[in-house]
Order: sequence, then C-alpha cells, then structure tokens
Amino acid sequence: MAGKRNFLSVSGAVEHVKEVFLFNIDDLGRIRDATPARCRQHTAPAEQVIDRLTCHFEQKREEVLKGLFARLNGKLTETDKEYIAGAFRRLQNQLLHGPISALREETHSESAGGHTLLEALRKLFRLQE
Repeated sequence: MAGKRNFLSVSGAVEHVKEVFLFNIDDLGRIRDATPARCRQHTAPAEQVIDRLTCHFEQKREEVLKGLFARLNGKLTETDKEYIAGAFRRLQNQLLHGPISALREETHSESAGGHTLLEALRKLFRLQE
C-alpha cells in the first residue's frame, strides 16, 4: 500500500470548515512518532535538575552523617549507624518528594510554567546550570 491512504471518504467541503482538521492514518503515525521526542525535549532539563538536586542532597546528607558519626565515635553500633543513615535517607526522600513531583507534573503538562518552576528550583537550591 504505497502512497497516501484515505480510509474515510469525506466531502471536499469539509476541508474548508473552520476548526475541522482531517487526518489520515499516515498523518496520525507521524504525530505518534514525533510525540516522544517532543516530550523528551521538555523533560530533559527537568530531569537534569532532579539529578543535580538529588546529588546535592545526598552530599549534604553524607556530610552531616560523617560529622555525627565522628562526634559519637565508639558510642554507636553498626546497626545504630545503619538505622540513623536510613532515617536521614527517608527524611531526604520526604523533603525532595514535593519539589520533584511538582517539577515532573509541570514538565509533563503542556503549559509553559515548567520553565518557571525549573528556574525556581535552581534558584532555591542554588543549583548551577
């Protein structure tokens, strides 16, 4: 089936009606193929900020734990240290959940507000581009 395919016979007059769009299977296939690339274009900057934000928090968490464990040297068992580290990791995840979820929702919506939220997160958490 080479060439353009029309599976629905529509009067030629419909083509000129305002707010009416005619698509055939080939048109829909091209739209479907272009959609993931367009989504990746909008979500890539947000994913980079999410990665940097997570890395930034992980570094800070490790610094705090290192200082805490140094101060309590000899007073904690390995089980205690693992429990405390897990508690800090859960706290980090809870703190980051809201901003990361909001950023993902914003970048998946069709609004231009995603860039505003993206810039706000960069500024709030002092993340460099």
